Amino acid sequence: MMTNKQKKYVLKRIRINDAEIKRLQAEKEAALEAAIASPDFDLKSKDVARSAVEEVVFHRIDIDERIWDCQMERDRIVNAIYKIEPDGLRSVLIMRYVEGKSWDDIATIMDCTVRNAYYIHRAALDIFEAPGKDDF
Repeated sequence: MMTNKQKKYVLKRIRINDAEIKRLQAEKEAALEAAIASPDFDLKSKDVARSAVEEVVFHRIDIDERIWDCQMERDRIVNAIYKIEPDGLRSVLIMRYVEGKSWDDIATIMDCTVRNAYYIHRAALDIFEAPGKDDF
């Protein structure tokens, strides 16, 4: 059984994966732009151009696979959150870990004190069932 600290780490993986997906998408675009700007990228010389194009294609495929892995992990965690009942418990986890809201914002939205938001968060963590390691 996971501790609440371990569950928080799993939940933080949502934001970590979001940042990694954004970084990988930028890397994917930069790889294409760098290849096109490269002096090796000369379409008149078919052998050189082909190897440069192949390198970019394979690199972009590798990046797409890494993006896919991040998205799959993120989706598994978010799906586990959506299994939580009642809505109030689920909402605090969504606001905190999916939307990245501050405790003050969560308390305002839920019309409670920050301390009560912490209590609701703790109750949500107690029933949250993180996806198993085999699910990642």
